Amino acid sequence: MDLSKITHADFEKCVEQEFTCTVNNGQMKLTLTQVRMAPADRKAPDAKREPFSVFFKGEPTQYAPQATYNVKNDTFGDADIFIVPVAEDDKDCVTYQAVFN
Repeated sequence: MDLSKITHADFEKCVEQEFTCTVNNGQMKLTLTQVRMAPADRKAPDAKREPFSVFFKGEPTQYAPQATYNVKNDTFGDADIFIVPVAEDDKDCVTYQAVFN
């Protein structure tokens, strides 16, 4: 999927769905938990889309450092996106964020 054409709508239809993330030649399961629009004042004047973030929750005991990973989902398709670990809950599940400007 062309990253320049991805919009929040592409992800909104996948909330609560599982994505497969390729990490170090292995697979990690991520669940898309939220799509959040950025404040209107964050949009650049020449931007081709509204900026937004997506949040994924990983499974316990799995971790991926910030990097670009291929993520796949039956509804979404696949794309290489830059994800960053942003939080960890009391069950050792890491939340990851990807920002689209």
